Amino acid sequence: MITKRQFLDSCLNEIQIIKHLYGKVTPEMLSYRPSEKQRSMLELLQYLSHFAKVEAAAVYTGKAVDFKTAMITAYQMPAEDFLPMMDEQAEELKNIFSKITDTELKAEVNLFGTDNSQPRTIWFFNLILKSLTAYKMQLFLYLKACRVAEIGTSNLWRGEDNRRLNQT
Repeated sequence: MITKRQFLDSCLNEIQIIKHLYGKVTPEMLSYRPSEKQRSMLELLQYLSHFAKVEAAAVYTGKAVDFKTAMITAYQMPAEDFLPMMDEQAEELKNIFSKITDTELKAEVNLFGTDNSQPRTIWFFNLILKSLTAYKMQLFLYLKACRVAEIGTSNLWRGEDNRRLNQT
């Protein structure tokens, strides 16, 4: 089992990697959309910039929020606000994890009014860390589809440029 600090550090690392990948996005890529019914690059960035703090607050309080309404602000965000919004999410996660107790983490909550009551630890893991990792991969794949050839696994998993790819 991992500690609260280790979990938080994993989330913060994912946020740092996402911010690194964002540094590869150019303005002309923002309208890229893999298919008609998928998010555009901008919409993906908007979602990424807000979802973790919204869901973490819900897990912390044990009360689901109207996610669609909570994300209205996200879908109005211009791309240039992405980095500060990611920093805001990181701060919100730090805030929650500085307050939540081990007893609260173990307590079962039923976020969606179904028969799916689970400990907060599971909700945090499934809704926050797994999602940060998955959407990080989606951003990486969008960049690859936009022909950003110089990125590779070091960008995706460590948030750093591959020195061998960038040597001339």
